[in-house]
Amino acid sequence: MQAVILAAGKGLRLRPFTEHHPKPLIPVAGKALIEYTLESLPDSISEIIIVVGYLANQIKDHLGDEWHGKPIKYVVQETLQGTGDALLQAKPLVEQNFLVVNGDDLYAKKDLTKLLEYPLSILAWESSIPYEYGLHTSESMQLLGFDPKSALLNCGAYHLTKDFFEEPLAEVTVHDKTEYSLPHTLVKIAEDKTVMVVRATHWFPIGTPAQHQFADEYYVKKFQ
Repeated sequence: MQAVILAAGKGLRLRPFTEHHPKPLIPVAGKALIEYTLESLPDSISEIIIVVGYLANQIKDHLGDEWHGKPIKYVVQETLQGTGDALLQAKPLVEQNFLVVNGDDLYAKKDLTKLLEYPLSILAWESSIPYEYGLHTSESMQLLGFDPKSALLNCGAYHLTKDFFEEPLAEVTVHDKTEYSLPHTLVKIAEDKTVMVVRATHWFPIGTPAQHQFADEYYVKKFQ
């Protein structure tokens, strides 16, 4: 099975580090963030596709062409137009079912492995604070849409089938620009197909300096 890692973004909120380095290489407890991502991939993953963009060569130089014997292929998102567009760049390389993860989030291997039990699924974290795009589910954890009163947060990890690329990508407006959203597209798919929501047991998004500091301190203690 293949895994697609989305790692093209600029990470503007994590400057000054990201002025000269891509976000997936930000150090967490002395190790690049994307290395944790690779370590969290299920054992059944046999090939890795990384979508790069901003300072792409640094990621390529850091990881090379394989990870623990598993080949790595790179595709480039030339214009940063959202997660849906980023995933679209991997379409020519994708075969059958595949896993998608963000290259700037920390996951648990057992959670990503659990995702693979369902042909269409999304990983979610139970927060204490509702979010504008909180996930709305049925009692059986089937995705129904977004709910601003929900504290069930999208973790940016998905198990998808190649049929995903037959769906038109959902457009969203971000800072007055049009982007193409993977989760919004999946919500549209859920209107006709069963998309399951799997609860995460461990998840650290690394989007702000505060989140980075928290994760760094956690992992330093974990590996002491």
